[in-house]
Amino acid sequence: MRKLFRPDKKRDLVSPPLSGSIEATFPSGIKQCYESPGASDVDVVFIHGLDGNREKTWTAKGADEPWPKTLLPMELPLARILTFGYDAYAAKWEKGGSQNRIRDHAWNLLTALASCRESDDTQKRPIMFVCHSLGGLVCKDALIVSKMQSDSHLHDIYERTHAIAFMGTPHHGSELAMWAERLLKSVNMVQRRNTDIVGVLNGKSEVLERI
Repeated sequence: MRKLFRPDKKRDLVSPPLSGSIEATFPSGIKQCYESPGASDVDVVFIHGLDGNREKTWTAKGADEPWPKTLLPMELPLARILTFGYDAYAAKWEKGGSQNRIRDHAWNLLTALASCRESDDTQKRPIMFVCHSLGGLVCKDALIVSKMQSDSHLHDIYERTHAIAFMGTPHHGSELAMWAERLLKSVNMVQRRNTDIVGVLNGKSEVLERI
């Protein structure tokens, strides 16, 4: 059987926490799932959505590992497959839930991916993003920020992006935003909530319009 994965090449590149932020308890930053035994032709980056996880979002029920790691290499043997994690939980039962906004997550995605590619001199490699739900907004905002950067290693993310696959991304908002905001307000006494990240899904959101 052909060996698909190289454990010695795996690494987690976690973006530095924002000033004053509380230590994360969720998988964050870039994680490598697979790299071609030879030279990879493209970086495929998976970005989860609201209440998602960089591994669980892409793992089927009953499966031990995410399908981008177990199945995709058979279709794209010359790709490097990465997943990006960020705190996309709208509310948490534990104290100290994230209050980061879309722009914060976008900046973390941009810097983590740029650092990953700079560390092994793959800045010129084409990029394809696969985004679920809110992850699509994070991706688009990251590319907006990348386009405006003068530093080449950050600007290259915009220049080298060749394709984006959006899955259920609320480009024009979601009718669920109003109900989600009401729910978050109702649990305010028992949970730390992030109304900013849900408010983006409102069709009249300035952030959504900008992105």
